[in-house]
Amino acid sequence: MSMNVTSGYARPLECHELDDRFQAEQRLATFADTDDLVALDTLCLQARQLVAEQPIGSPATLCKEIIRDLTICLGGILLRYIRADWAIGIELLGEGEYSHGAWILLFNAGGNYRSLNLEEYVGRRFFKDTNTTFAELVEGVVVMAKQVPDLYIGGYGATAESG
Repeated sequence: MSMNVTSGYARPLECHELDDRFQAEQRLATFADTDDLVALDTLCLQARQLVAEQPIGSPATLCKEIIRDLTICLGGILLRYIRADWAIGIELLGEGEYSHGAWILLFNAGGNYRSLNLEEYVGRRFFKDTNTTFAELVEGVVVMAKQVPDLYIGGYGATAESG
């Protein structure tokens, strides 16, 4: 669940870069309930078929846009459980070569950071390169967060005993 960002860098998203965050939900709402992990996951797995049915637009561009929107909606659900900030992660590929920016969540744990390259995961799920569902990912992140001091904020599966 954590990613080492030392091979590249991560920087917080600026306000103008967050426009997609507010638009993603509206764009996907016609296809799925953006608050429903199962519906979002199903859309992720079926989105390539939707792209293939579009008469206009580049399939590669449409796929990238859907992956970005799914990333934002899934991240929005994660943010209900764990305090995190959106950032752009850039990985070093080779001498002077860097990856395209990918949306990641940076979790602040008492001055230390854990990160989750959420866009990379959604891309893998989109192309069926992972069997981990959205719900399983959220559960795994929450389990990890509970084990890191000062990271877990609460709200997910909370009981009277856990405070």
